[in-house]
Amino acid sequence: MEKSQKQLAANAQKAGSSLHAKGKMKPDRKAELLDKGFFSKRAAKVMKRAKNVARRQEKEEAAKQGLLSNIEEAPALDYEYFLNQLKKLGLEREAFKQKIEEMSQGQKKRVALAKSLTEEASLYLWDEPANYLYLFNQDQLIKLLAKEQPAMLLVDHDQAFIEVVAKERVNLRPVL
Repeated sequence: MEKSQKQLAANAQKAGSSLHAKGKMKPDRKAELLDKGFFSKRAAKVMKRAKNVARRQEKEEAAKQGLLSNIEEAPALDYEYFLNQLKKLGLEREAFKQKIEEMSQGQKKRVALAKSLTEEASLYLWDEPANYLYLFNQDQLIKLLAKEQPAMLLVDHDQAFIEVVAKERVNLRPVL
């Protein structure tokens, strides 16, 4: 609970109110306290806002646990499409229950690539997307990029990968 919510809850308890375990006041008791003048409508709004902030913080904390299912909460992300992209990139079903922090580098890379492709963008910027991927998964990524054909700026040292996926190539050289 936030400080203001705790303070309001403490004031309500002093006034003889009953609170649920999570700090939620019973609706009939809240109305009774409002009628008696223990709470102003403004204080009730502040309390509601504080509860919303607490809920948002709980969701953010769950997302920090790094489960793939928590990615569903991300704004503007089509979760079904994300899972489909993961499947196309060869992420095993068992990995869906793992924390992202506990995944191998290749699994993490596939999650990042699938999430990137799922998010709508005019231009994708990828740095060495084939790193940590097995050859089979690199082939899956190549097929996926050929099908989707996103506008992208790709930085990679793997010349064979670049030859297959790039339509245009820009080589950067040091200026002397």
